[in-house]
Amino acid sequence: MFQFLQNLQKREQLLVAIFIFLIITLVIPLKIIQPIIEKKESLNNRINHLEWSLTEIKHLKKINSSSNASEIEITASDSLVIIVDRMLRKYDILSSLQRSQPIENNEIRIDLTDVSFNKLILFLSELKSNFNLDVKSANFTDSQFNESGFVNASISLIY
Repeated sequence: MFQFLQNLQKREQLLVAIFIFLIITLVIPLKIIQPIIEKKESLNNRINHLEWSLTEIKHLKKINSSSNASEIEITASDSLVIIVDRMLRKYDILSSLQRSQPIENNEIRIDLTDVSFNKLILFLSELKSNFNLDVKSANFTDSQFNESGFVNASISLIY
């Protein structure tokens, strides 16, 4: 190889030297720097996701602490209307209630307007876990004020 380079003319040797210099100064650093840049972007995305998660956790803790502060005693022997009413009060969404209509002994339909979707899901989850009330059907539409996180809901619960 060395003899091949010696056989080249001075101009050709200069071009080969420049080419080797460019490879060393451009290509090799790119192969080293590119993974570092990708790792940095990945870490930044992860940090943003963790910051968002912390914000959501604080928000949920605030909701949970405010709901625990206003504990309402409910027994499973209460009627569906009473259970739903007290749970709506507990989650501070009673003001969103438009209609609460018992359909049979073991079924009730509730219509809510401009209710926080997060609070509604917590409400339904607690009804399921504490009172074994299942969602028979649920219809959700956008809030009339187009607020993010708020919906109109029509839900049928069955015991």
